[in-house]
Amino acid sequence: PPPDVTTDEFDLGPDILLSPEMCQKVPEVPLEVSGLGEGIAVTAKVTSNAPESTGMTLFVNGVDGGTESDVRNGDTIQTKLCASPSYGVEEVFTLDYGSNNDSVMVRSHDAPSPSPQPPP
Repeated sequence: PPPDVTTDEFDLGPDILLSPEMCQKVPEVPLEVSGLGEGIAVTAKVTSNAPESTGMTLFVNGVDGGTESDVRNGDTIQTKLCASPSYGVEEVFTLDYGSNNDSVMVRSHDAPSPSPQPPP
């Protein structure tokens, strides 16, 4: 039979609003990989809809794995997602492993309103 690469579903949680260049670990509590066949490893990867984005890091068992890493049952996965350095930018990050994926939108705050100038 083919290897069982079916993983249990997961949810990265709600969309996030951050100050430009600020980062947040998502989800708050690391996901535990489960549902794979005995001894089976699959590739976990985090991607962005923005070309050349560098605002994402994959952590497996608390270790920085870049954007792609092999995972097995019992491993924990968490992503670190960062808002754009520009104001008012939305970026959608997707975590994909085994048979499932989920996305979360990270938006940077809008630019602050300019202060009113005092009358001369």
